[in-house]
Amino acid sequence: MRLRLLLLLVALCAVVLPGCVSTRPQKGMAPVVPYGVGGLIYTNYKAPLATDFDKTPAKPNKIGKAHTTWIYIPFFLPINFAFGEAGVADAAKNGNITEVCYADYEFTRVLFFFASYETIVHGN
Repeated sequence: MRLRLLLLLVALCAVVLPGCVSTRPQKGMAPVVPYGVGGLIYTNYKAPLATDFDKTPAKPNKIGKAHTTWIYIPFFLPINFAFGEAGVADAAKNGNITEVCYADYEFTRVLFFFASYETIVHGN
């Protein structure tokens, strides 16, 4: 009985706690978190897209954002679709930015049915 309870607890932790796991990017690589890492019900990440800040000005003048959304409907005939463009060029265009200083991203997912990805560009 104790062994079954222990196995159930381990299985529950394996399902509920993967959001506590982190990945370390290599030097100079963007630390975008893989899609499979995160919480079971809600996941939200905010991080820089670049890790090389040597030539970054302290306070850029403008901010531009670009957003994409993904929706999955698993009932009867599964439907999977996404819309929007979240590229750095799109975010710079939306913020009227000609010189990009650095970029950040935000990823949100709810119950494997809804996800959004936003690119935030800082520049002049």
